[in-house]
Amino acid sequence: MPLCASNRQHRGYLVRARDILHKATSAVRPTLKTGPATVLPHHGRDGLSRYGPSRARTGLQKSCPDGMDGRPDRTMENTAPPRSLANLKREISEKKWSEAQEWVKERVKGRKYRMSKRTSKEVERAPKLLAGRFHQIRTGHCRTGQYLEWTRNADTAECGWCKYRVQTREHLLKHCGRWKMQQKILWAEVRKETGKGKNRHKIRDLLADERCTRAVLDFLQTTRVGVRTGPRGPRSGQGQDEEGGEGRK
Repeated sequence: MPLCASNRQHRGYLVRARDILHKATSAVRPTLKTGPATVLPHHGRDGLSRYGPSRARTGLQKSCPDGMDGRPDRTMENTAPPRSLANLKREISEKKWSEAQEWVKERVKGRKYRMSKRTSKEVERAPKLLAGRFHQIRTGHCRTGQYLEWTRNADTAECGWCKYRVQTREHLLKHCGRWKMQQKILWAEVRKETGKGKNRHKIRDLLADERCTRAVLDFLQTTRVGVRTGPRGPRSGQGQDEEGGEGRK
């Protein structure tokens, strides 16, 4: 029976859709592994093999290694499973850090000071803000004129307390005239614990020695070291920043 124009057009659309779907699925479908040609046992009219069902099944398995029914295996064994964007970003970050560490090892040589990975119990028991100031001063990334000028957060490295030309950790803990009384108490405790005075101690050794941790915490608690580099400017109806004791949290 001849087809009318609308039916022929509809059939043409179906054929085109089938071809497009076939191309799309064949692009992601795994290739069928073809083995040597194997002749299956002859089947009778009743659908059973003349040589028995076991031999027929064996022949089918040999000719279709990917599946019992001759269709390709859908397990996608050779294809990586889908991964999330967060997992990919994590892998990229890990590779970048490993490359950065190798780059540093190639260019940084000689003996370097390494801070102990252990955290002092005195610091663990201290208030959070005070412990944060201690770790900042210990690593050198703290509010000193030298560091703020280096990070371009200040125009000068001058000490805001005594107007010395460069404000460093050593200056604040040893020589700054604004904290003379607190420095005297600090170094008296350090001499009592270690037997060495101010002139025989480097700041990095002082901050790394657990015996001196309590004395340094007391010094920070009674001063404004690590909070700002100088006195706060005058406000309306108020004078300069009060001295001592403000560091207590």
